[in-house]
Amino acid sequence: VNDLNNLLRELKEWPGAKEAINDYEKVFYEDNALRAIEKYFLTDGKTPRKRPPLHLKGILNFETWALKMNHYRMAVGIDSSLRRAERIKKVFTECYRRYRDKKAFRKTLDFSDLEYLTYKLITGNPEWANILYAFDEKTDHILVDEFQDTNTFQWAIIDKLTEEWRSGLGPKREKGIKPTVFLVGDEKQSIYFFRGANVELFTKAKDRFREWLKDEFYYEEVRDNFRSLPAIVDFTNCLFSQIMKVNDPEASGPWITRYSPFEAYRKEPDGCVELILIDEEAKRISDSKEREGAIMARRIQSIVGDFHIFDRQTNQSRQCRFGDIAVLLRKRTHLKAYEEALRAVGIPFVMVKGIGFYQEPEIVILRALIYFLSNPKDDYSLYVLLKSPLFNVKEDVILEAINEKENGGLFKNLKDSGEINDIIGLLDNWLLKASEEKLAELIEKALVQTKGWSYFWEPQRRANVKKFIRLVEEIEARG
Repeated sequence: VNDLNNLLRELKEWPGAKEAINDYEKVFYEDNALRAIEKYFLTDGKTPRKRPPLHLKGILNFETWALKMNHYRMAVGIDSSLRRAERIKKVFTECYRRYRDKKAFRKTLDFSDLEYLTYKLITGNPEWANILYAFDEKTDHILVDEFQDTNTFQWAIIDKLTEEWRSGLGPKREKGIKPTVFLVGDEKQSIYFFRGANVELFTKAKDRFREWLKDEFYYEEVRDNFRSLPAIVDFTNCLFSQIMKVNDPEASGPWITRYSPFEAYRKEPDGCVELILIDEEAKRISDSKEREGAIMARRIQSIVGDFHIFDRQTNQSRQCRFGDIAVLLRKRTHLKAYEEALRAVGIPFVMVKGIGFYQEPEIVILRALIYFLSNPKDDYSLYVLLKSPLFNVKEDVILEAINEKENGGLFKNLKDSGEINDIIGLLDNWLLKASEEKLAELIEKALVQTKGWSYFWEPQRRANVKKFIRLVEEIEARG
């Protein structure tokens, strides 16, 4: 900060600069103003100018001034970033504190807690030696599946639990028992990077166990593929051997994942792989997805009744049916485009598991209603409910209630404000009946009282609402 202030003072006093630039003071206090005059002291490549423009020839030693101005520009950017980072840190710290307090209040642990506390238990707890002894006494074998998704904490836990086993010491060895550690995984399938998975551990663990166990170490790489037909295996081998190719054969390191080709175990029939390329470029992604959906639907129509597949139940070849076809999507963002394409040509389809169902707007609203009825202090669900077409409460009314100094929660603050008494009365009535009536019936009454059915008039939305109410009825029936 001191360096920034000193530089600012020097530039403000620079001979000729104040006379050459209108409102020179404003430049240093408004980022937009500073950016507006950058062209006068920076080139297009963002380097300091060596020669002044005509109207800045009065600035003495222009090249040095331009250099100082650029230093100030970068310093302001760094200072702004630091301030922004501090604000983000403050928000994160507060969110984490609230999250931690809620976990403590509910006496619950999340996944990260389980990892961290387990590690602390076997390394820092005063009784860590007794804990490991008790574990060792009752455990002869450890199996770790999907090892490619192991993170550093999990590996440290495995490392500590197997410390005595690897050393060849301990009561087990004395009794002639040979404990084992069995790691199963495929480094090419590591997908949990967002949760700290470190695929480098795959190679490191292999090297460590080879070093620790010496002759007792055993490594086997499975190459047989029992699932796919030869054409699919051959295509995969050809494609990924190029994608995962290491140009330098001498290159090594745990971060390098090489592709190992598979061999098809199944031989009947060969199968096929087909790529359909779309040449036309659409202006919008949604238009592109609609075109993809239409092409996909036409291809499915051409396959059914013509393409032959091998039926594993009858061990015979037969014509392909709609039920034999699966459409896999990387994301569900444009799912509706594909659904509409299939409907347009009359292809029957089923959405497996229906993950997108609970993200539909009408279902989000009904979920918020249920959450609020089960917990009137759930401010987020109440906010979703109030902003929905069922109530259409103005944003400023809600924000004013949220910002109340006497914060007893959004529902209480809205009650005290008297701004939306009719809506509050309705919600109060539902809360009272929630302990007496079936939830499914209460949802239907709420939709009638708020004229919600007029919003859910589209056949698909109406069907979704009825499906949701039916699911609630089934849950209530099970108790």
